[in-house]
Amino acid sequence: MYVSVRKNLIEFLRVCAARKFKVAPSSWFCKDSGDLRRLIRTPEDMARIWNVTFEIIRAEGLLHMLLFVDLCNEWPGISCAPFFVNQPPELI
Repeated sequence: MYVSVRKNLIEFLRVCAARKFKVAPSSWFCKDSGDLRRLIRTPEDMARIWNVTFEIIRAEGLLHMLLFVDLCNEWPGISCAPFFVNQPPELI
């Protein structure tokens, strides 16, 4: 199955705007066919990804729809942030 994340995100935000809902996007970094989440190696990588996302939303005039942003859900859990290799001992 292929999904156009950008297109669907903008469509979702437009529907929410029409209903006067705010949204709180969150990253879950689920495994995809290319396991692209493994390309995230540094805080700068994470910032770049979110900055691109914010720019896409801003370009559509929908940045005002964001209530807050959860940069990485369940940080630093292995299922949502497998790229984080410096796990605290209690999480190993």
